[in-house]
Amino acid sequence: MTDKKFMDLKIRTWFKMNNIKGNGQMSKTDCAEIADIFKREYELKDPQYSLLKKWLCEGWDILVKEGQDLANSGKKGGLTPDNAASIFDVSETLNKGEAITEDQYANAFEQLVEVNQGLFQKNFEMMVGSFFDIYDTDHDGKITADDMIRGLRCLGIQQDEAVKMMFSNIDTEKKGNITKPVYVGEWVEFMLGTRKDGAIASVLCRQ
Repeated sequence: MTDKKFMDLKIRTWFKMNNIKGNGQMSKTDCAEIADIFKREYELKDPQYSLLKKWLCEGWDILVKEGQDLANSGKKGGLTPDNAASIFDVSETLNKGEAITEDQYANAFEQLVEVNQGLFQKNFEMMVGSFFDIYDTDHDGKITADDMIRGLRCLGIQQDEAVKMMFSNIDTEKKGNITKPVYVGEWVEFMLGTRKDGAIASVLCRQ
């Protein structure tokens, strides 16, 4: 499998993780439903609930806004309808209350990484970090395999053994827990890296 095909597989795997209805489409209503699943499971209150819902429902809007600000200031990596048509299309479709397809999502993501990978990584790290903070119910800065299983179930991943395998791969020192920087870093590697034997990719992208 080429690096390009591997990247496409990972992007589509991420989409499917968040496509809890399994219908190959996703709207802001669907994203809000995911936020509500977390709210019920963890009894979330504001500001934690609002922050999670913002990342899930407004993620593309945030990227477009920051990308436009860069473009307007003349800085490198700015997003415009000319160099980021797929990204703008996804944002506009979602804001109309319509659903985007897996292909639309994959095309927009690939375009974003091509135009400004750093913009994606910065926002993705904050989003994944907000998930970690929810999983870390005792607020000790670490999560266990059980914490990870509980959290990923809310995202529709019901394969507990697969999650245990991912956790074991991430927990290289076999301490039975992983920290926020390590957890976030592994998800960044999954989304942007090329390692087929990565801690997460080796489990979620097995052929």
